Parts: sequence; structure tokens; C-alpha cells
Amino acid sequence: MGFGTYGLYQLGKLQYIFEVDQSGISIIILAIFAMVTSWIGWLTYKANKGTPATTGQVDDLYQYSDFMTVLGLIGTVIGLIIIMGPAFADIDVSDPTTIEMAIKIIGSGIGTALVTTLVGSVCSLLAKLQIINFDGKS
Repeated sequence: MGFGTYGLYQLGKLQYIFEVDQSGISIIILAIFAMVTSWIGWLTYKANKGTPATTGQVDDLYQYSDFMTVLGLIGTVIGLIIIMGPAFADIDVSDPTTIEMAIKIIGSGIGTALVTTLVGSVCSLLAKLQIINFDGKS
């Protein structure tokens, strides 16, 4: 996970996510993902020392993974709200400036919607893969 994060940082993708997502939900999703990954690492360490994880702990990890997906969908709705709110409120089809501003707002809302959906889905998928791998070995 560390190498993947470093690679995204070097390619400028993390900065892109933070710039495009106006809601800030992607940051929350990434923080939850880091927490789940750390928690799995801690449980793996404890399991190797002879203290296996409980069913409740594994169930909690699955809940956090599902929570990342839900947050991604909430970000999608927020992005759509950004589009529908001010984008069409003061548009004047005879004035190119208002059309240009509406297009910028629409692009910003779509960016927020797509980035939060992608971050939520990918983080949830990666977390579930880690949980399944851990649960099979604990």
C-alpha cells in the first residue's frame, strides 16, 4: 500500500484528487482506508504472536469498508448538487460569459462526483481484499 501511495504521489494523482474534490470526502475516505490498513496490520501482528482476531473485529473491518463505498456515493450526490445548484441559476444564453461559467461549474461538479466515486470504490475494494486475505489466514 505504501508503494502504491508513493507512486500516486509521484505521478501527481493525489494532488489531483485533492484539487478536484470540492467536498473533501476523498480525504475522509483515504483516512478511513489508512486506518483499516493499519488495523489489519496490527491484527496480523497480533495473530502472528498467538492472539487471533475475533469475528467482531473482522466484521467491523467489513463495516468500515462498506462505509467507504457509501461515502463515495455521497460524494457523487454532492457533485450532482454542485452541478444543479448554481450552474443554471443565472445563465443567459445570449451572454457567452454566463455559459462559460456554467460549463466550469458543471465540470467541477462532475469532477467531484467522479473522483469521490472512484476513490470510495477503489479504497473499499482494496480494503476488502486485505480483509479477505487476513480473514483466511487468521
